[in-house]
Amino acid sequence: MDCLTLDTSCFFTNTVCGRRYTFTVYSVSSGCNSQASPPATLRTEPCNPTSISSAMDCFSNIAVVMWAVSEGGAEYYTATVEHEDGQSKSCMSSSIQCGLPDLRCGQNYTVTVTASNQHCHSDPSVVNTLTTVPCVPTHVVAVMDCSDNTAAVTWSPTQGALSYRAVAQSPRGAISSCESTDPQCTLANLICGMPYTVQVVAVNERCSSLPSHMAEFQTVPCTPEITGVILDCYTDSALLEWAYAEGAVSYTATAQSGDEQTATCNTNHTNCELMELACGQTYIVTLRASDGQCDSFQSTSEKVSSVPCPPQAVVSQLNCLANSARVEWEISSGVDSYTVQAMSMEGDVTGCETDGNICSISDLICGSTYNISVYAVSNKCNVSESAIIQMQTVPCVPEQLEANMDCDSGSVSVSWESSNGATSYTAVAQGNGGYTSSCNSSDTSCQFPELLCGLSYSITVQASDHVCNSADSSAVQLNTLLCEPQNVSAQMECGSNAGLVSWEQGELVSSYLVRAVSPDGHRTQCDSNATSCRLPSMHCGQRYNLTVTAQDGSCDNSNAYLTLQSGRLLID
Repeated sequence: MDCLTLDTSCFFTNTVCGRRYTFTVYSVSSGCNSQASPPATLRTEPCNPTSISSAMDCFSNIAVVMWAVSEGGAEYYTATVEHEDGQSKSCMSSSIQCGLPDLRCGQNYTVTVTASNQHCHSDPSVVNTLTTVPCVPTHVVAVMDCSDNTAAVTWSPTQGALSYRAVAQSPRGAISSCESTDPQCTLANLICGMPYTVQVVAVNERCSSLPSHMAEFQTVPCTPEITGVILDCYTDSALLEWAYAEGAVSYTATAQSGDEQTATCNTNHTNCELMELACGQTYIVTLRASDGQCDSFQSTSEKVSSVPCPPQAVVSQLNCLANSARVEWEISSGVDSYTVQAMSMEGDVTGCETDGNICSISDLICGSTYNISVYAVSNKCNVSESAIIQMQTVPCVPEQLEANMDCDSGSVSVSWESSNGATSYTAVAQGNGGYTSSCNSSDTSCQFPELLCGLSYSITVQASDHVCNSADSSAVQLNTLLCEPQNVSAQMECGSNAGLVSWEQGELVSSYLVRAVSPDGHRTQCDSNATSCRLPSMHCGQRYNLTVTAQDGSCDNSNAYLTLQSGRLLID
C-alpha cells in the first residue's frame, strides 16, 4: 500500500492488526523518483481477543475468564469484569485465562478482554456476561409440624438464586432434603425422636452457594409401645408399662371407657398408674410421648377391664325346713360369675358359686348368726365384695330331753339343754290315742299339768326364734299317772267270809292292789293282775272301807274307793 504526501509524514489507515509492516520512503519529482530509503519495520497493535468465555469456580468464588490467543504478538491480556453500578475488577495474564476473586455474590457482570504489547492495546473484546455464585441464604429457621412429623424450613431470599435446597442430617447420619424456588420448603421422612441440623444452599444454573449456618430442630418423639397393663384389684387402678421412646421427655397415658369415663396419668418414667377406674368398665388404653414441644402419634391401644362392680341389694331368705339360705342380688357390671360367702360367728365358712344372681347355701350350722357377702368375680379379680348382711339360721334341735312325772299331782315336767339360736320352745306330748297337749316356754323346761291318765305319751321339743322352728327333738316316752280303777264293785262270799272285788282293766296297769280296813281295825288285802281279787278272812258284821289301787311300778296312787259290808255272825 502507498501513501503520498507533500509533508514529511504520512498515515496508513488500512493496516491490519497484528501484522509486521516494512516501510520505505522515496521522493518523487515530475520525471523521476529517488531511490528508496533504508526500510523501517513496524508491528501493528494486537488483534482483539476472541472466543471469550467466563465461568465461576463455585467453591472458591473465583471468576475464571478464558479467551483464544490473539494474532499480532500479544504479550499479555487484561480481563475486566464490570458491575452495572460501574465498579470493575481486572486481572492480567500472559496466557489465555486469568482469575478474578472476591466478586460480589449473586451479581451479573460484563466481561471484556484486551490484548497488549509494549506499545499498544487492542480494542476490548466482544462483551461476555458472567453470573457469580448465589449468595448464602440467611435467617434459616426450622419449625416442626407435630401433626405429621415434618419440618417447615424458611430463610431469607438471596441474590442470584434460581432455587434452593435444604438438607437436614441427624447424628446417626439420616438425611432428609427438600427443594423449592421459594424461600421455604418442607422436610419429610424424618426419623422420630432425633435432633437434626439443617442447612440451605442457593442454586443457580451453574453453582450452588456455600451452605447456610446450621439451624437445629427436634423431630416428634417416637410412638411408645405398651408392653403391659396390670390390673390392681384392690386399688381400682391399672399399672401401665412401656418401652422407652426416642426423644421422649414425658408420657401421658389415657384410659377411656365406653360411657366416657376417663383416667389419665403423666410421668417421665416408663410406667404409671391409672387411678380410680370405674368398676365394671372396659377401658381403651393409649399412650403418647412428649418432648415439651410435640406429642408423638398415639400408641397402639390396649384393652383392660376394670374391677367388677360390687353386687348391690343383697337379700337372703332362710329355708327353715332345710336350714339353707337363698341369696339374691342385683346383677353387676363386668362380672363373669359370683361367689357367695357365709361366715358364722364361730368361724364356720360355707358358700356357693353361680353365673346368675341367685345362689343357695346349704349345710348351715344351726343356731348361728352368719355374715353373708357376695363377691363379683372376673377373670382377673375376685375382691369386689357387697355390703355384708346378717342372717340367723334355724335354731338347733333341743337335746338331752328329760320328762318326769309328779306322782302326787300327775303333772309332767319336761327339761332340755339350751339350743343355740332359740328364743322360745314348744314341748308337745302326743298320746297313743291321738291325744295331744303342748306347753310353751322361754326357758329350758315346761310342765304338762293335765295330761290324760293312763296313756303313753311321746314327748318332743321344738326350738323357735320367731322366724323358724327347729326340727323336733328326739322323743322321750312317758306313761302318765294311771287312771283310777273304773266300775269297781265288791260283794261278800258268805260261805267263805271273803269279799270279791272286781273292776275294769285299765290302760298300762301292771297289777291291782285291794286293801280293806274295818272299823274294828282289821286289815286285809289282795292283789291281782286280772280284773278281780278276793279279800280273805273278813270279820263279820263290819263295814270295810276298800281301796283299789292300780299299779305300774312307778306311781301307785291311782285309787278307787268303796265300802263293803261283811256278813253277820249266825248263832244257832
